[in-house]
Amino acid sequence: MLEQGYAVLNTALFDNDCGFVIGKKSYSQFPFVVYRLIANNGMREYYDTKYHREREEAEQDMDSRIADYKRFHRLLGSNTVVL
Repeated sequence: MLEQGYAVLNTALFDNDCGFVIGKKSYSQFPFVVYRLIANNGMREYYDTKYHREREEAEQDMDSRIADYKRFHRLLGSNTVVL
């Protein structure tokens, strides 16, 4: 579950049920957050949280983390679904 008050803005999910999420909480010193997620039996677990002040920073962080994940796991772009 996302931290209290954060809403999902963007999700990138690989076919292995792992991925990343950008969340937003309007009234926060760090309104944008990027989580790593694992989906398991319909439940999502969020961890490895990084907070950002600007949406662009969060999007760059997510893009970088996706690229690193693909390199590490040798995944192709076709294995990613952006929700």
